[in-house]
Amino acid sequence: MSRCIQRLSLLILATCLATEAYAAQHGIHMYRAGSLTIENCVITNFAGSGMFIAGPASVRIANTVVHGNSRLSMLNYGIVLGAATATLDNVRMSDNGYKGLFVSGGIASVVNSESFGHMVGLAIAENGRLSVTGTLVSNNTVGIWVENAGGHAAVSRSAIISNGVGLRNDDGGTLETYGDNILRYNTTPIEGTITPVSGQ
Repeated sequence: MSRCIQRLSLLILATCLATEAYAAQHGIHMYRAGSLTIENCVITNFAGSGMFIAGPASVRIANTVVHGNSRLSMLNYGIVLGAATATLDNVRMSDNGYKGLFVSGGIASVVNSESFGHMVGLAIAENGRLSVTGTLVSNNTVGIWVENAGGHAAVSRSAIISNGVGLRNDDGGTLETYGDNILRYNTTPIEGTITPVSGQ
């Protein structure tokens, strides 16, 4: 079962299992404006990305598992956010190929969540904005990656552990870390410029 969403003022998916062993491209695909709430769902086994939110949508994802997608191409992801504004609360992203979460031009807040088993746990590009709080990022090739000058990430009260590279900032992006993170057991803790900040 794959869900393709065009233009809706409000859609709520609650207590669902979306699985399509390689047949459908993306588990949930939203490419126009609207509001989307996903709660208590499992999104798994899609050939493409688990969720692809391309349009300027308002999205809330809570108590949800996104696992084992991107089976036919390592260039797909667990969750992709284009122009969307999204909150992820208690979302577990695991073994989704290239990136667990990719924020490309959108704005995302990730709280009390997990991302592990990817090439990149959390990635930001194209003027994307990402705040990460109380989240575990582990066992990825790269934990958190700001890919270019427009990207911005702020990380607090989170554990970035057992990755190949813990924190990576390329091409003049901004990656801020607060003094309350755990950065341990990564082969290379930091690549690029990391900006320590204090709480406001």
